[in-house]
Amino acid sequence: HYLENYLHQFMPPILTCCMKENLSRSPTENHWNLRQKSAKIVQLVLDKFDAKFPNVRTKVIRTLVAHLTDLRKSFKTHYGVIVCLKEIGIDALQQGLMPHLETYIEMKLKPFLALSSNSNDSQPDLDMNLKQNVIKQHEAKMVLGAILECLWICMQHQQGDTMQMFRKLQHMFGEALIPFNPAPPECENYFI
Repeated sequence: HYLENYLHQFMPPILTCCMKENLSRSPTENHWNLRQKSAKIVQLVLDKFDAKFPNVRTKVIRTLVAHLTDLRKSFKTHYGVIVCLKEIGIDALQQGLMPHLETYIEMKLKPFLALSSNSNDSQPDLDMNLKQNVIKQHEAKMVLGAILECLWICMQHQQGDTMQMFRKLQHMFGEALIPFNPAPPECENYFI
């Protein structure tokens, strides 16, 4: 009962750990894990206090959607949003992710995954641009992996047009999706 008095104070820092653009000094540090763990904490808090404060869940989902639909936000922020929606549950995916997914993929994700390392820039600029492109492509691939996980969850729950969305992704990215396909749960313990 003691914690519920401070819900409005400790929820924003947890969400910040999910969505803040820079959570580490270097892009090679594992800030992805912090975002995943923070998302799980968000889910635990919502599960604990949902009965007494049902509007908190709605506010959190609304905040997450606002960050997802702001295409100026970084892939790191979007990754945190997507894993948080995933942890909150299938209803959050249906309300928060699925309605915006096609636009997000077309406008934000696809251009970065289609980046080419070929450039006609001068040599010093080429090295810096290539490094930035590699980092952005890695971040975009992390987001794509999170999206595919969410689609897998939606398909398991037979929610909405997830199969149609997955086919669109296959059409856009082709065989590049294979490494991001999560193994079906019944196949997790098998090696090929």
